[in-house]
Amino acid sequence: MGSSCARLVMRLALVTMLAGLAGAPSFARTGGDGGGAAGTGGSGAGGGNSGGAPRGAATPLPAADSAAMGPTVRSLSLAAEVAIGSCGRDTPRCVADALDRYAAALRRITPQLPPRLRGLPQIVARAAARVRSARTREEAVAAVTDAIAAVHKTIALLKADDPITLEAETRAGAFVARTLHVADDKLETAIGL
Repeated sequence: MGSSCARLVMRLALVTMLAGLAGAPSFARTGGDGGGAAGTGGSGAGGGNSGGAPRGAATPLPAADSAAMGPTVRSLSLAAEVAIGSCGRDTPRCVADALDRYAAALRRITPQLPPRLRGLPQIVARAAARVRSARTREEAVAAVTDAIAAVHKTIALLKADDPITLEAETRAGAFVARTLHVADDKLETAIGL
């Protein structure tokens, strides 16, 4: 399992570099539990360490224009989709861990998001927690399905607030929904619950 984790980390690093986001949060494993799915030890995304900020804590980026936000969300979403895609069918916990890391990455860019989209990291984090605590495949799938519905509702509210909403802002929400669909598809075939 160690070599497959190393390959995953290398692939994710390459995706991040190619996307030109050297300063963006990494989806690489930060925990030191020695085996199993990425980050299975600890409580959610990161856990704590002695001194300083907790591992995985999101450091907000300065606010930027919405044109730059779309590609950033897209890159983070693609990296999360790669992480989810690398999970085995027998490890739904891996999907939850990938969603946790995705939520942490989205938190980092929250200042770049329109106010209506700033709840997206919490939606993804709640889905991750529900997937992790699910006792059946149906519960895990329902958690992600509910998150997808919440993201679509958020996008609809964004459009209702501003009928001339910039395309990039709407697209950012669509990237999150697409990533959750990837998680949903993976959990539909899960056998580890």
